[in-house]
Amino acid sequence: MPLSPRDTRRNPQADKFKRRDTVSRIKDDKNRTQTKGRPGTALPNVTRTGNSGLGTFQARKNALYASARRSAKGLVQSSITMLEDMQAKLDELKGQQTTFQKICDDSNGPRVVLQQDIAGLGKVYAPMLDDLGEKRSEILEGASTMRNTRPLLLLGRNSNICFKCSET
Repeated sequence: MPLSPRDTRRNPQADKFKRRDTVSRIKDDKNRTQTKGRPGTALPNVTRTGNSGLGTFQARKNALYASARRSAKGLVQSSITMLEDMQAKLDELKGQQTTFQKICDDSNGPRVVLQQDIAGLGKVYAPMLDDLGEKRSEILEGASTMRNTRPLLLLGRNSNICFKCSET
């Protein structure tokens, strides 16, 4: 028994024919549908076809695309404004920037003054430091001679007391 192309239960090619018919019917409905809507409205005012579902779908789709375009345009405008503000802020910060050479010159002044102060103090206190050095050397020399003339008391490992004279 031969199968008809419309029989979908037994013939796999029938699905292909059915799909082609559906696609061509949708294209025909799309060409016949004309919507007259105001800009920014989601639903059209008048549809000329009896298939109002398709017209409503197209109108909603168009409204969705229009809304997306408006929001994208607003996003682009706000991004451009933000970038211009950032560029202005960056230019302002570059104007406030100081160079390395200026920082070195600014820090060099106090260092030079400090070196001059230290040199001045060295000139004032140099004689005192020389006298102090002589006195200190005399005291150290006296302590050294006293140590050499007196015996030392050394404790051994076994707690044996031993006297040793360092002048040998």
